[in-house]
Amino acid sequence: MKYVLKLYVIEDTSNGMRAIRNLKKITEMIPQEDVTQIEVIDILKNPELAIEDCIVATPTLIKAYPFPPRRVIGDLSNTENGNCSTRV
Repeated sequence: MKYVLKLYVIEDTSNGMRAIRNLKKITEMIPQEDVTQIEVIDILKNPELAIEDCIVATPTLIKAYPFPPRRVIGDLSNTENGNCSTRV
């Protein structure tokens, strides 16, 4: 299964840096042939992308593909039982 992931953060914050590290750990568990695209988007540098995806909190991870899209809000540190944080 192919995945398209977008992580919206403010890179210069501890939560943003933690979310980036945790996303790297999570994606290491996914076979590389299944990860087609991972984007880390700093909303201070690209606010138009955050508006386009209706981002209201950071960090937010969007699984854009496969459908349906899913959102996870938080630093992705709670991975017990497959839960990365607060699901929306």
